[in-house]
This record gives sequence, C-alpha cells and structure tokens, in this order.
Amino acid sequence: MGEVAIERIESSVGEFLSVIGRLQAEQQKQVSELRDEVLEKARRAKEEASREAGTPSVSVPSTKPLI
Repeated sequence: MGEVAIERIESSVGEFLSVIGRLQAEQQKQVSELRDEVLEKARRAKEEASREAGTPSVSVPSTKPLI
C-alpha cells in the first residue's frame, strides 16, 4: 500500500515538473519574440529617422542567440 502511494506521489511530482517546464519554455519563447519585435521596431524607427535627417542608415546588429 505504501509503495503505491509513493508511486502516485512520484507520478504527480513528475507531471507537475513537466507542466512547469512547458510553462517556462513558453514564457521564454514569448520574451524572445517580444525582444525581437522591439529590436525590429527600433531598427525601423532608426532607419526612418535617418531618412528624415538625410543621413545614411547604420545597421543595428542582431542580438539573436546563436543556438
């Protein structure tokens, strides 16, 4: 009887950790997408400002990870 309870607890803990891992991965993906979006908007704004000022545009380096 005790062994069955331990197996159920282990299973529940494993499921809980799995859910936490998926949520963490999703959150990281959303943060990465937001960062990319903000950088792209900044790049476009810089290019627009350069065009309006009549100066050449300088590229903004990408900060995407090399994974």
